[in-house]
Amino acid sequence: MVALRRARPGDLDAFRSFISRLSATTSYRRFFTPVRRISPTHARRLLRSGPTDGAWLSWDSGSVIGHGSWTAVRPATAELALVVEDRFQGRGIGRALATAVLSDAIAAGVRHLELIVQRDNQLIIDLIRRTWPQPRIGVEDGLLVARVALGTDRTGPTTTAVDA
Repeated sequence: MVALRRARPGDLDAFRSFISRLSATTSYRRFFTPVRRISPTHARRLLRSGPTDGAWLSWDSGSVIGHGSWTAVRPATAELALVVEDRFQGRGIGRALATAVLSDAIAAGVRHLELIVQRDNQLIIDLIRRTWPQPRIGVEDGLLVARVALGTDRTGPTTTAVDA
């Protein structure tokens, strides 16, 4: 069973270990450069939750296997980021993380979402188009930026679980 919950300050070491297990391709898709290690300062920033950001983790057998977060970029607008460890991809963990992160962002007053994607990441581009049938997609600095409006009918769980 995979558990999903809001990130906590005590998750720092487990989160840094998770980042070190990502393949070069997966870390490139998430960070736009292959990342094997991140500093404690950077990790704390990615785990932060407050009025302008939120972070969620997926766990399996005491190890972090997924991370999702939102960060306000303008009033009522946030950027969404997700990553799932390679061997757990394709099991619905990313979908569960996205649901929790979106619910959390909406509860904090976010009404618009930005998703920044490499132009060749067709898997995520297709996911965006399936999830939001009419995204506004543009190119900025060589990256695709999808902008979507969010509904306001979701409430975020504090803990939920998905089958692995």
